[in-house]
Amino acid sequence: MFLLRLFHRATWPNAATTAFARANMLATCSTGLLISTTVLFFLHATALDTAGIARAATIGTFTGLATIPWIGRLARSYGATRIYRAALVVQAATLLAWQAASGSLVASAVLIASSVATAAVGATIGSFITELGIPAPQMASARASLRTITNIGIGTGGLIAAGLFRFGDHGPRAAVGLAAACTFAAYLLVRRTVAVPAPTKATAHAATPRSPYRDPRYAGLALTNGVLSTHTEVLTYGLPAMVALSATMGDWVIGLCTALNAVAVVLLQVPTTATAGRLRRRTVVAIAAGATVAMSLLFAIGATHSTLLVLFAGVVALTVGELWQSSAEFDISYAAAPDNNHQEYQAAYAFGRNCARAAAPITLGWVVLTGAAGWLTLTAIYAACGIVHLLLAHSIDT
Repeated sequence: MFLLRLFHRATWPNAATTAFARANMLATCSTGLLISTTVLFFLHATALDTAGIARAATIGTFTGLATIPWIGRLARSYGATRIYRAALVVQAATLLAWQAASGSLVASAVLIASSVATAAVGATIGSFITELGIPAPQMASARASLRTITNIGIGTGGLIAAGLFRFGDHGPRAAVGLAAACTFAAYLLVRRTVAVPAPTKATAHAATPRSPYRDPRYAGLALTNGVLSTHTEVLTYGLPAMVALSATMGDWVIGLCTALNAVAVVLLQVPTTATAGRLRRRTVVAIAAGATVAMSLLFAIGATHSTLLVLFAGVVALTVGELWQSSAEFDISYAAAPDNNHQEYQAAYAFGRNCARAAAPITLGWVVLTGAAGWLTLTAIYAACGIVHLLLAHSIDT
């Protein structure tokens, strides 16, 4: 709560945003609980094995991806506020359904349903924020501070889960129950927000705006942003795999790098976004892409010369890239979208991010196993996406 008050003074433009920040803390605390708990819960409480969990999670991920465009259209027709609130209720309900799942078929179904509900929440949160009445010049800073709250919430959820695991097999079940309660509490808080009235369904269909998937510039921005925003996936999959294959580094390095990244993002995201707001868009994109390319190059060096210095330098570059790419996203995703269709356009940006993140685990697995050549290939991909992203971002003002 102290951190919420701290960020409130600097970044919350109105009471609705403050209420949403508190709701977001609860919702992301639920996310942190689930990140730590999902595999253990389904292994201990259902008939699913590790392969079955992976299969259901994969199906859920791609089903969620397929629903994002439809969620965007629903948000345009009925208002992002209504759809976001409904998605939170559905998400809480699917988490409660986990408690009743036992057979492998039912367990797979509820895991898939939960993944789809999570995708719906992610697809509508961006456009929901546009309905909070935040002035356009303050939109990026509000998004930055909300992202900071997100990271704090996820970390808090992880710590709570760690404490609950001390109670043996009852711990994962209690963690899932608490995640459902946090999600529903977030819904109750979101109900208190005073959102900008959305167009009625009839009005929305009467003046049908252009689809973001038929807007080459926005589609290109969404996809390249997705690729350039895979820093978390590199930290989650790429870095641990590198350390595991190294003969000179201990597993403690993974935890240290993750902690350093998390602390840096919590402390620096808001000031980084404020600095980015005073620079030209192409400068911000160039810094973000340059740091991401540097990260991949350093990890390529680390694949052949495995030293702590190179690894930590790569993590520093990763963190810089993450901070600046997020700042670019907060600005560009809104600036490039028409004011009459933020619902579909923000969902399209979420679609681009989720596409890249769905492909990241298998891609990074290949990169790490291939060694320096794999990291250099990834460097080329980042560089190409960075150039395209820079050109498209520059075209917003021309």
